Parts: sequence; C-alpha cells; structure tokens
Amino acid sequence: MLLLGTTSRKESIMKDKYSVAERNRIVEEQICCIDKVLYRYRNLLQAARLEHDDLYQDLAIRLILAVDSYEASGRWFVEMKE
Repeated sequence: MLLLGTTSRKESIMKDKYSVAERNRIVEEQICCIDKVLYRYRNLLQAARLEHDDLYQDLAIRLILAVDSYEASGRWFVEMKE
C-alpha cells in the first residue's frame, strides 16, 4: 500500500542530488583543498606520525561524502549517519 505523497517526495529527493558526473567534477575542482589542509597541519601530522597517503585518502573520501550529502536546491547539508 502506497502512502499518499511518497512517490513525489522520493522524486523530489532524487532531483536535488548531483549526478555522478557532476559530483566527480565538483570533487576534482575542490581536491586542492586536501593538499592545503595537509600542508597547513604538516607539523602536527608528523608529530602524530600519521601517514600522508592515508590522510589524503581519508580526506578525499570525506570530500566525496560531503558533496554527496549536499542538497542542490536547498543549499543545506544532509546529516550524515556513521
């Protein structure tokens, strides 16, 4: 049994999301931010003995998740659940 308005809500949620190509373009445009963050905190990262490649990969994944959770129409981030 379909609830009233379920289909229209689902359609509105889907049209507010970026396509994979758009998401990838945005991530590629903003990937330089990762280098800036790693450079800014390089002394702290060295003191904590954290690997540069591991941190880069983790920040890249977080960037992708941030772009995925961004709603294009409302200009608000959706709360991410971990």
